[in-house]
Amino acid sequence: MSDVSTLLLMTGLLLGSTDVVGAEKARQPPRAPPREVLGEDPVRAAFDYPPASSSGPYLILTGLVPLGWSRDGKFAYALEEQTEAADCDSFEVLVQDLRDGSTLWHGGYGSRDKNPEGQRPLDEHVEVQRSEEGPECEGEVGKVWDKYRQRWFAAWSPLGIEPLERANYRRGTKGEGFTLHVRESAERARNAFDVDYPLERRVELVTRSGTTVLYRDVREPDDDGAPLGLKVLGFVRSPFERRMAVVLGELLRGWEGFPYVVRLHVVGAELPPEPKGAARPGAR
Repeated sequence: MSDVSTLLLMTGLLLGSTDVVGAEKARQPPRAPPREVLGEDPVRAAFDYPPASSSGPYLILTGLVPLGWSRDGKFAYALEEQTEAADCDSFEVLVQDLRDGSTLWHGGYGSRDKNPEGQRPLDEHVEVQRSEEGPECEGEVGKVWDKYRQRWFAAWSPLGIEPLERANYRRGTKGEGFTLHVRESAERARNAFDVDYPLERRVELVTRSGTTVLYRDVREPDDDGAPLGLKVLGFVRSPFERRMAVVLGELLRGWEGFPYVVRLHVVGAELPPEPKGAARPGAR
């Protein structure tokens, strides 16, 4: 082999190894903790509640923290849940396959008994105390992220989860070429708590290609756990493909009636191919 050929081969190997190192570095989760994207006031507004700063009724909310995506429709996220019984937050961290809705990984903080059979829970019980001032709470969330982020993404490596550079979350029901609707059946019932509710609710994705049912909730006429309402709060777009995680909010009675609780559901939606020449939203 000539000196020139040897030099070219070594250069190619060096560049290749540099690309691998760069790719590994790019897949590392950022040190700064990710942010909750829903926001309290937009969720309250979706259910026709006044801003939190007003003297309006209190709502127990669930926050959504996007963590990562795979290139084949898997979405990693955390749910930050306020508890009714104590002034603290519990966390659930999930990887969901948005193609079929299945949960592939589930870890809990303060809810270890919720882990599906065969899924390994996180090894410590962690509760983040909520403070009225706010920064202390944010600091505790940061500590959880610092402690577990490497472990999470190592566990998710076989699933192909890559950390997000930005969440690409949009509030509301409309995006480029699509609309999300909540439909209610005409048949209604009233339960023992005097809650009037439809026997069926559907969430539909409407595009130029047609209508797709993303979520269906069917209830019996005497269902005391029937939700008071269901809203589309927003959606998180995948940076890799024409797919999104649609965030639904379900308004429920609290354990003793008030305050009411907003529980989240995440469902997947695949969008039709975009027109030629169109820029892909959320491209990295």
